[in-house]
Amino acid sequence: MFQVIIERQSNAGWRLSCVQRVSLTPRKIFSFFADVYNLERITPSFLYFRVLAVSAQSLSVGTTLDYRLRLHRVPVWPVINGRVR
Repeated sequence: MFQVIIERQSNAGWRLSCVQRVSLTPRKIFSFFADVYNLERITPSFLYFRVLAVSAQSLSVGTTLDYRLRLHRVPVWPVINGRVR
């Protein structure tokens, strides 16, 4: 199941929330998410999510990602440096 919720906030901003439920064993789920490029597969196509660089092939504590995210082809943030915690 996949659900996207867009809500107007009281501070004149917006909140975009996404929920995806997967009915698999924890072992299969963790092995799927350990591959950083699977993030591109599960992110909705309208967000144009692309991994630009990753510090390690398998995600673990301390792995960093550089990625691009667009909404309606407009960059939400040009490059985001994320750290897996």
